[in-house]
Amino acid sequence: DDIHDQETLTTALKTANPAVAISDETGMVSAVGTGIGNRPRCAAAIVNALLEAGVHVSAMRASGPSVCALVPANSVGDSLKAIHYLTQHNHL
Repeated sequence: DDIHDQETLTTALKTANPAVAISDETGMVSAVGTGIGNRPRCAAAIVNALLEAGVHVSAMRASGPSVCALVPANSVGDSLKAIHYLTQHNHL
């Protein structure tokens, strides 16, 4: 099945599990690297960078190779810039 467009993916998710909540107002950003999710310092640095960029973090998950944050959809670009800055300046 082709699930590369949003409408098809949304329909497939709702069909598979009607309890799934889908929002166009929320986006997810992630930092990925070996063991990054197991280092509390990295998760804290990401949260602080997002907050300093004025981004509201509604949920966060850190585990193994990734740290993920749910942010407002209109803040995804600013969130990515904030996380990218951390990686480029060796703050993670």
